[in-house]
Amino acid sequence: MKKSYLFLFLQLLLLPLIGQQNKKLDGYFNLTSIGMLIGSTVNEKVAPASFLMEHNYLVGKNFSVGTTFGFEWLNEIVSPVALNLKLMLPEKNSNFYIGTSGGYSISTENPEEYGVKEGNGGWLFNTEIGCIVSVSDYTGWYVAFGYRYNELNYKMEDWWWDNAHRTMYFNRFVVRTGILIN
Repeated sequence: MKKSYLFLFLQLLLLPLIGQQNKKLDGYFNLTSIGMLIGSTVNEKVAPASFLMEHNYLVGKNFSVGTTFGFEWLNEIVSPVALNLKLMLPEKNSNFYIGTSGGYSISTENPEEYGVKEGNGGWLFNTEIGCIVSVSDYTGWYVAFGYRYNELNYKMEDWWWDNAHRTMYFNRFVVRTGILIN
């Protein structure tokens, strides 16, 4: 049986953590993670922090659907709300997955920039690959890598132009780690 290079690489990377037989996911599971959104140096924060909680439900053997909530520190604190879909690829000692999510980032505060009247948040799209390693019957650890697109919309007040709209775009590389509760 020939394994893909990606699976082989992730297994070698996580080999010290894999010590027992994989516990199968079933029904509801929660992924809670911290991470970084690494990106452009033109933004004020080069690698903003991220805290996300995903509520997923396994549909069949290989698919899960769910929602994502959390807090991220892009230009200001935003709260992403998204729907997600994961393709689960069970292996002998771990669960690999390919996932995508899409939704909206809600601004929780206005940025401290001159002229910004109101922050309105914006659309987000995320895609990632990850590996879940079982620690016990009901818990696990996971790591994920991916890409995040996010936009933030602002209403600005300018004495010359009256009101203006500005959109900031964030294209970020995502690195996150967290726990699984099954």
